[in-house]
Amino acid sequence: MNGRPPIDLTGQRFGRLIALKRISRPPARAQWTCQCACGREVLIIASNLLQGITRSCGCFQKDDVAARNRTHGLTDSPEYNSWHSMKQRCFDPHHTAYENYGGRGITVCDRWLHSFSAFYTDMGPRPMDSTLDRIDNDRGYEPDNCRWAMRLAQHNNVRRNRVVSFNGQSMTVAQWERQLGFTRDRIGQRIRDGWSIERALTEPVKLRNH
Repeated sequence: MNGRPPIDLTGQRFGRLIALKRISRPPARAQWTCQCACGREVLIIASNLLQGITRSCGCFQKDDVAARNRTHGLTDSPEYNSWHSMKQRCFDPHHTAYENYGGRGITVCDRWLHSFSAFYTDMGPRPMDSTLDRIDNDRGYEPDNCRWAMRLAQHNNVRRNRVVSFNGQSMTVAQWERQLGFTRDRIGQRIRDGWSIERALTEPVKLRNH
C-alpha cells in the first residue's frame, strides 16, 4: 500500500450522479453511493466516476428513448438532432467532443435534460444553417444562455477564439484576418510566436524568393 488517503468525492457531480458516501470493500476497488438526478441511489466504482465511464444510473438512455416517443413526429427534425447532440457532448465520454464539453464541466439544465418538448418550447424552430450556441462558453446549456446562431457567429464565439483590440476596435483573430486579407491563422500564429498585437496586425507578409 502507498499510504495515500482515498480521494474524497463527496458532493462532486459526475454527469447525472452526485457522490454521497464512500463504501470501503477491500480488497475490491473503492465504491461510492451516488444519487442520480432521477432520484435513484446506486453504487458506482470510484474509477468509473473519475474516468467518465458511468454518468447516470442508466436512466439517461431510458429518457432518450422515451423522449423520442414523445416528440410527435419531430424525432428526425433539426431541433431534435441539436437537443440529442447537446446531451451526447455533455454526458457521453465516447463522443468526440466530450473533452471540450462534459469533460470540462459543461452540463445541461434539468428542464432540458429530461424533456425535448421543454427544449423546443424555449428555443423554437431552428433557422436554416444555424446551430445551437452558448452565449457564455463557460456556462452550461440553459434557456438564458443559448441561442440559434449562424455558423460563422458560433465560430467567432468558440472558447479558443481570442478577442484582439487595436486602434479602439475589438474583434476576434478570425475577423481581423478576414478584414485585413490575411490567410487563415496567420495573425493567430504571429501572436503565439510572441509578436506584439500591432506588429501582428500591421506587418505585411513577406514573399519568399523562388
